[in-house]
Amino acid sequence: MKICPSSVLILLLCALACSCAGTEPAAAPSIPLLSSEERELLPARETKVTFRASAKNCRLFLNGEYQGNTSLTLTALPPGLYHLRVEKQGYLPADYMIEASEGIYQRYYVELVAEPAPATACGLEAEAASTEQEAQIR
Repeated sequence: MKICPSSVLILLLCALACSCAGTEPAAAPSIPLLSSEERELLPARETKVTFRASAKNCRLFLNGEYQGNTSLTLTALPPGLYHLRVEKQGYLPADYMIEASEGIYQRYYVELVAEPAPATACGLEAEAASTEQEAQIR
């Protein structure tokens, strides 16, 4: 049986492709779906969504586009899923998926978490100063 060199190359490339098939990049962490705290029926084909947050005047983004500050009501938002991001200085940003539904007025509430206090070197500086003072005394 005669084997053509190009056939060997094709077989090697196929083997390489098969061995790499299961090595897909890690998926991005999923963004949780935020449930509306209240829903109310609207006339058909209308949408209305209100956003509130635990802190006042938070910046609100839908699909990366700035919409305004909380508390904020949007009307005529096309039905569908949106990536909601709420930001405020001094707080960790909050990311959720929300759904705007035709014929339903939805109210969303986002609880922001304060940023942890920055780690300071005060304790280390105080300890170093204390050690330096002790050395000067001796």
